[in-house]
Amino acid sequence: ARGGARGRRSRGALWAPALLGGSSSLPECDRHKLSGKTSCDGGALIGSFDDKGEFSQTCCKAGIACSGCSALTENSTTCARCAGGYVSQKIPTTEDRRCFLCDDVPGWRDASGSGCKEYAALGKCKDGVWPDPKDDVPYQGIRPSNACCACGGGSLRPTPFSLPVSSRMFYDKEVLDTMLPMPVTAESVQLEDGCMLSATGLGMSPSGGVSGILNGSRKASCTLTAQQDPVRGVVGTATLDVQVATFSYGFRT
Repeated sequence: ARGGARGRRSRGALWAPALLGGSSSLPECDRHKLSGKTSCDGGALIGSFDDKGEFSQTCCKAGIACSGCSALTENSTTCARCAGGYVSQKIPTTEDRRCFLCDDVPGWRDASGSGCKEYAALGKCKDGVWPDPKDDVPYQGIRPSNACCACGGGSLRPTPFSLPVSSRMFYDKEVLDTMLPMPVTAESVQLEDGCMLSATGLGMSPSGGVSGILNGSRKASCTLTAQQDPVRGVVGTATLDVQVATFSYGFRT
């Protein structure tokens, strides 16, 4: 489907990352309780259930920190809790922490019969951090830090994202303010070679924001690649589809 995301599994599913130095900064985030709304301008909706079982939504404008997140920290700049199916892990060789879609290695257990769920429940592993060396003992050649998402391992999958620009029908000379991928999943995105986006009058920022002044009745269809974890090869893709007409009501039917 146009604007939809697809991707390939990361290479080296049993590769144990090294958590070394580095730093990154995240943009500010506006937090709002939303009731019955399904979108928020310039941000991504995230949500979670509170202690009373009530579901609340937050309009997250923290860019990449919104990806796979269900709740923000008090200062609203980082993710406090990942959504179901996601786990917080650091990108190897950096201090960048993200929520990744992750699957434990099926059927893995240690010599005592404990699996990844037990390692997480017993507190041996948490938030994708390698366990203590005494607990990171290989069994049949596989360590917990290789097999378990909570221990920094597992098999990572790309986070799906969409391109709002692909759902619009633009008109000639229309001014387009920056439209970002939803959610933003990578600091670096690339368009395929030969993409004719510039012929429509639009350009793309390194993070995937599309903006410009539309030029004539033109169209461009290109594949966008998001390097969600360049070290472990987690790559998501989506189709960028821009159409320009002499007249438009805005959204395609």
